Amino acid sequence: MKQIRGLIFVALAVCFLINAQNAKAAFDGGRIRDGLRRVQAPLTFTVNSTLDEIDKTPGDGKCKSTPSKKCTLRAAIMENNALGGNTIVIPASKYEFTIAGQNEDNAASGDLDLTANVTLKGAGAATTTIDAKSLDRAIHVVNGKAKISGVTITNGNAPNSGGGIFVANSAKLILNKSIVTNNSAAYSGAGAGNFGTLIIKNSAIGDANYAGTNGGGIANTGTLRVVKSYIYGNSSNFNAGYGGGLDNYGTAFINASTFYHDESNEGGAIRSVGTLTLLNSTLDANTAYVEGGGIYNAGGTLNLIHVTITENNAPSGATAGGIKNTGGTVNLKNSLLDLNRVDVLSDDCEGTFNSQGYNLVFGTSGCTINADPTNIFGIASGVSGIGNNGGATPTVALPSGSAAIDRIPVAKCTDDKNKPLLIDQRGRPRPMDGDGNGKKKCDLGAFEVQ
Repeated sequence: MKQIRGLIFVALAVCFLINAQNAKAAFDGGRIRDGLRRVQAPLTFTVNSTLDEIDKTPGDGKCKSTPSKKCTLRAAIMENNALGGNTIVIPASKYEFTIAGQNEDNAASGDLDLTANVTLKGAGAATTTIDAKSLDRAIHVVNGKAKISGVTITNGNAPNSGGGIFVANSAKLILNKSIVTNNSAAYSGAGAGNFGTLIIKNSAIGDANYAGTNGGGIANTGTLRVVKSYIYGNSSNFNAGYGGGLDNYGTAFINASTFYHDESNEGGAIRSVGTLTLLNSTLDANTAYVEGGGIYNAGGTLNLIHVTITENNAPSGATAGGIKNTGGTVNLKNSLLDLNRVDVLSDDCEGTFNSQGYNLVFGTSGCTINADPTNIFGIASGVSGIGNNGGATPTVALPSGSAAIDRIPVAKCTDDKNKPLLIDQRGRPRPMDGDGNGKKKCDLGAFEVQ
């Protein structure tokens, strides 16, 4: 009986070893036989070369380029595309493209294609530069969710859309503390072309991004969110272009941000056909050569809440130095429009506008605004240009004694969701007692006098 039990034990042990060997063999390059990927902890690839070389064996968990056997930026991205969900650390340096190529989507040539979840961490936009050398666009987010921070993206050149960055309709990108500058696109979105979801935070889109048709800075047909960012010095075709800073066909939300010195044929800073909300933001010194120096709303819904629109312009013979509305809805709340001109003539708005209370519009000769006793018309705000007044982005300060100071009761000082708005564009507290009468109220526009 003991011998029988011993034989049974040996047989079971042999079966266990055979099964273990079969299970081990079933793993092939990180995959089991039913096609599921083996679970592994996220990896960190640290780039150690500025060469532009590919990884010939992506998916082996090793960032090793050919022929130098270094961890190049392209090799790290190819490795992540095969594995997914990893972090790529990009030390301070300039990373220049040398491998030309277009219409290839796995980062083997031309642009850096991101096809899987990834985090790219630069050492800071002032010291870490991704330079496409005009060989292709710079970054293409093909699938998944990407996070990019601390880099400058420059010299991208797209044959269609998205010169610096292109976000596909199934993808999402969060761009933080970065600069997108001097990129071009034959069609749209020289700085960034978004068809998916794009979130821009604490970044600068500008300058010298140029689009052949629309969206010199950003072209959006998906979902866009811009927070504490500076969109400046961008342009689209002066003869037939739209939206020097932003051209919006999708849904966009702009908060605590500034558009400055952007240029286009229509909509110097912004043209919108979709749904666009601006909160606690500034548009200053933008130019349109036909209409809408600040904004051209060509359809859809435009919501302006605590927005300052000043010193935008259009040349003689054009219309609307400030805002032009044709065929859409513009809701104006707690905002300031002043010093916008066509040539030398005051022209803050053209078209029909829906006041939601407490606005200052100096020149109303070209626009129709519904009757609202809380509005101020024909009185100058006294502002005199944009500057560094604290905070992440430039703003237009209100001078002492301005008619825009302490105009809004606390209960009406609200954001896009009608919740209390407790800070201005700079992050300074609202409301404050700006006129010294002992009562706190909110100021018009994006700037709160302290």
